[in-house]
Amino acid sequence: MTALLDLAPEGTPPPLLAAAEIHAAIDQLAGIDFETQTSAVLASALIELKRAESRLAACKHRILRVADTTRVAAAFGATDTGSWAALLTHTDGDVAAREVKLARALEAGSPTCVALEAGDISAEHARVIATAATQLPDGVALKTHS
Repeated sequence: MTALLDLAPEGTPPPLLAAAEIHAAIDQLAGIDFETQTSAVLASALIELKRAESRLAACKHRILRVADTTRVAAAFGATDTGSWAALLTHTDGDVAAREVKLARALEAGSPTCVALEAGDISAEHARVIATAATQLPDGVALKTHS
């Protein structure tokens, strides 16, 4: 980590430093010869990578939620947060719009948000929960919701 931080210019924002560390970890994974690993190691690695993927998705959704709330898209000349995200990430507009919709639905501290941040559920599971919560009949409330 020290070498990575030494390469980052002073004043590099924390999210960009963290992203650089993620890229370094991916580079390390890319260099592993998985064919030489035991089945137990492969199973554990698959579980941990899926958990990390969910945790990373939670971070992405936090960024999208803040960008949406603060109307960052307008500063870039985009019509909405989904369009802005699609443009920046070279993502299909419909996919980006779904990501923003989920980001809006994930309330900080809610059980769904906490589970996604911990890597206990996938972003798709969070989307299903958030969608189901919006489809409850009138008069039916969740004790805790997405």
